Amino acid sequence: VEAAVVSVEAAVEAVEAAVEAVEAAVVSVEAAVVAVEAAVEAVEAAVEAVESAVEAVEAAVVSVEAAVVAVWRLLLRQWRLLLRQWRLLLCQWRLLLRQKRLLL
Repeated sequence: VEAAVVSVEAAVEAVEAAVEAVEAAVVSVEAAVVAVEAAVEAVEAAVEAVESAVEAVEAAVVSVEAAVVAVWRLLLRQWRLLLRQWRLLLCQWRLLLRQKRLLL
């Protein structure tokens, strides 16, 4: 009987050791889950930051496009003004030539 009691006590100790090992494993898994959750949150934050950066770049591109269009419009206006000035200059030359002819 005594041998059976010793055997049962040894079995109980083995079961207790197994329970402690399982508890330690559960704690380890819980810590891993927390770490994974933190990593997921970090990735989500990084994704949001990249999305914000993309939106900022898109807005900058729109601004640059608007600026380029405005510059082209100004250049076209300048060309029109320059052409008008050339026309005026040609008209003045014609008038000058007519006056010269009249004087001769």
